[in-house]
Amino acid sequence: ESEIKGDILVLGYYQSAFDWDDETAKASKQHQLRRYHSQSYVNGSRCDLTGRAREAEVRFLCEEGAGDYIARVDEPQSCSYVLTVHTTRICHHPFLRPPPGLAPQPIRCQPALAPAQYVQYMRAQVSDTKRKVEEISEELRTLDTRLWSDRDSGTSPRPPQDAHGHGRTPVPDPQGQQSLSPPTGPAQPVSPPPPGTPSQGYGRKKIHFKVIRSPGDLLQFIEELKETTRKVGPPSLPSPRGPSVPQCPPEPPPTAPGQGEG
Repeated sequence: ESEIKGDILVLGYYQSAFDWDDETAKASKQHQLRRYHSQSYVNGSRCDLTGRAREAEVRFLCEEGAGDYIARVDEPQSCSYVLTVHTTRICHHPFLRPPPGLAPQPIRCQPALAPAQYVQYMRAQVSDTKRKVEEISEELRTLDTRLWSDRDSGTSPRPPQDAHGHGRTPVPDPQGQQSLSPPTGPAQPVSPPPPGTPSQGYGRKKIHFKVIRSPGDLLQFIEELKETTRKVGPPSLPSPRGPSVPQCPPEPPPTAPGQGEG
């Protein structure tokens, strides 16, 4: 089971170890930040990728209550290795001991408001919400009333029609009054419009829906309605027009009996 198969690669031979008594290292405080003891190994087997000899760094970490074992092997560069060894042999060194664990601090939560203050705060929030809803409802009613009044003022009266659907033309009489004269000529049947032509009267209108999820959306919708009314103007309903009828010339006044032409 312990037989080695394949080529044997040498990661390196021991060269040096980190000097904890070096004054330069003490000045830079590297030994306090490392918390591990390192050894350098060089002149290993030739690397096929780089053409240089392999090299390695072995780092010894203190782990109390455990034996000596290789925890991990990293290769930060091609044919350059870092081996991490956990051991208890260096735990006596003050700089290599693991940092003491910090005791967890309890978290105490205290409410920002007393129960009575919280109830008062919630009541104020409810009152403010009701007030905003009432203001929005009042603005909607005012806007609806104004739209309907503008629409009513923009309608035009529809001319009366006879039994055949022809409009009547007002004809002035000799006394200066206008009367409605029946249309002359035989009644012509009204043929239905061909398919595809727009129908007279009220056309189809597109209905747009808007989902209101919050009071802010409602306020924005009111502002959009106001802006649309201000830009487009009051809406007016189209007045239906009947078929055109030629106007007859006014009839001459009747002559008295016994009078001839002079």
